[in-house]
Amino acid sequence: MEGSVIDELIFSVSFVGIGIYLVWVLILILFGQDQKLQQTQLKEPIEQLIILVPALNEALVIRQTITNFVAQTASLPQVKMVIIDDASSDQTAQVVNETLQQLACGSKVQLLQRYLPEAQQGKGEALNWAYQQLVGPLAPSLRKRVICGVLDADAYMDEAAYLRVMEHFAFDPELSLLQTRVAMFKEQNWLQKLQDIEFVIINNWIQNIRNRLGNAAASGNGQFIRVSAVNGYYPWGNALLEDFEFSTRFLLQAKATHYASEIVVYQEALAQVRPFIRQRARWTQGGIRLLSGLLAQDLIK
Repeated sequence: MEGSVIDELIFSVSFVGIGIYLVWVLILILFGQDQKLQQTQLKEPIEQLIILVPALNEALVIRQTITNFVAQTASLPQVKMVIIDDASSDQTAQVVNETLQQLACGSKVQLLQRYLPEAQQGKGEALNWAYQQLVGPLAPSLRKRVICGVLDADAYMDEAAYLRVMEHFAFDPELSLLQTRVAMFKEQNWLQKLQDIEFVIINNWIQNIRNRLGNAAASGNGQFIRVSAVNGYYPWGNALLEDFEFSTRFLLQAKATHYASEIVVYQEALAQVRPFIRQRARWTQGGIRLLSGLLAQDLIK
């Protein structure tokens, strides 16, 4: 008798869970579609777009990332890339220097190196360290026209994407944060294809709903901020999900954010199950820490 009651309870809970899931899927389908940007006249032309690329043991991919960037921004002198070598134990810094010499791209791409014991303290720390060096010397009057973006070491954007990023900020002088649409390239197995579907479709729907609510979320790769919107020189925290923490800061400060589904940043998908599980476990742990209020005091500051 007792077992029957437990079975009925489990069935009821499962039924309710399925119902909630179906309602959520319906909301995504109905309200998660792309919205066209209402463009007006350019108001605040962007003078500089700085791309930060944290790199810890990225020797295998960083050459291609730099080569693609230089090729795609050849006609965009205001767009620059800064590689942050976070005390890599492989040949990341050497590969970067060799690539810069081969491409002869001048100041288009810059290498900043961190050293132990200060290095390897998290992605947020590496970003803040570089941000402080690059933004600190800027005059206050210039900061509203300077954008800082974050790309992964294996990320790729084309020329049109960089132009659209600058246009979004130029059209809306109050825009503080812009997140682009993430997609995978070189999908070869079923796991990589499923990740592409997740980001291109499901995450896209979710972000479009967040657009309607007035709070797009930063996704780490392909996020861009207006320098003048940041208080101080430490935009990113050191949580496991420094991008989500960053978005929450902007939400609490009522700053304007937007998700641009027409701008795509490409990244490599994980090809094996074990690294995929580790990645999702890290995301889950980071989300729980934020939602549990462990960072509430720091976020409210």
